[in-house]
Amino acid sequence: MVFQNNLLWVLDGLSKLRHSVAQRRLKLQKEKLKMKLDFVLHSQIKLLEAWGDMERQHLSSVSKTKECLHSVVCRVPLIEGAEVDPQSASIALRHASDLSASIKSALSSFSPSAEQTVTLLSQLAEVVAQEKLLMEECQELLQTVSALQIQEKSLKCYIIQFNSKQKQLQQQEQQSQLQETPS
Repeated sequence: MVFQNNLLWVLDGLSKLRHSVAQRRLKLQKEKLKMKLDFVLHSQIKLLEAWGDMERQHLSSVSKTKECLHSVVCRVPLIEGAEVDPQSASIALRHASDLSASIKSALSSFSPSAEQTVTLLSQLAEVVAQEKLLMEECQELLQTVSALQIQEKSLKCYIIQFNSKQKQLQQQEQQSQLQETPS
């Protein structure tokens, strides 16, 4: 009986140890995935900061264009018999045209990198969503494995107890048969 109790304690301890190891493995895997995610996010931060700079330049260019076009329009007289100095109007229109061309070139240089960044961010979002689903699935599977291990240990204990009880009954039968047979 003492042996059986010791065996039960050992099996229980072993089960707890396996459960602890499984939890630590899960925690380690979670930390590894967190490190991967942090690495990916940190590599994208520079691109996002560059995106902020591009946005500021874009807003500045649009604002300058608006101001130039506004100043050109405001200088054009809108009443009958108004006269315009062709040279100053030409200079103002040329300045507005140059500014529009510089904005166009700035936008065309930023457009490919912006598209690439959007694509990468979209892919990153998909990967993060997939990893989250896989982590949840892994956690569920580990919980199932842990429950099955506990059930397995419990069944082994029951088998040991059953076998022990069966041996006791066999021994009792043998003893009773020996006592019944006259010598």
